[in-house]
Amino acid sequence: YRLIPQTDWKSQIMDVARAVTWLHANIKNYHGNPQQIFVMGHSSGAQLAARIALDPKFLKSLNASPSMLCGIIPVSGAGYDLTDEETYALAQKDDLFEKLFHKGDIPASLRRQLSPQKFVNSKAPPFLVMYSEKEEKELQKGSIRLNDELNKVGASSQIIEIYGEDHKSVVLSLSNPQMVP
Repeated sequence: YRLIPQTDWKSQIMDVARAVTWLHANIKNYHGNPQQIFVMGHSSGAQLAARIALDPKFLKSLNASPSMLCGIIPVSGAGYDLTDEETYALAQKDDLFEKLFHKGDIPASLRRQLSPQKFVNSKAPPFLVMYSEKEEKELQKGSIRLNDELNKVGASSQIIEIYGEDHKSVVLSLSNPQMVP
């Protein structure tokens, strides 16, 4: 997906939706199965993966649906719920959300729009939510709350804490075939 400030947040979500839709339409050409598509992302990529799975309007605009996804694996996601004051405060330390989404303080209505957790529904594809033991507690809390909200509405979700890793090192640990959660 394209990065901010070259594009805006809605275009980022659409980039992911287009990629998933293209993959679904073309995976057989690469000897894959369109019924076995998982979407995985780390940090902001986890936020985007969760968003296309939970808010059907982006895939729907491409004549597709989250039901075409076999599962979602968000890893150490940032910003699942920007209406949560602790999550919002974490990024405010470096004016991160202001730089990414909005000049000045982000209004409550936009914070809600930016939060994948606010779109949790019982029709969500299965989730495997992962987070790192040594990352910021606010990020851990976001992952735990996303998993809890999915389970609360009857969606399938499991959570795994990756021990000994932080927000950055978790990506390398997941590429190690010897890693056992």
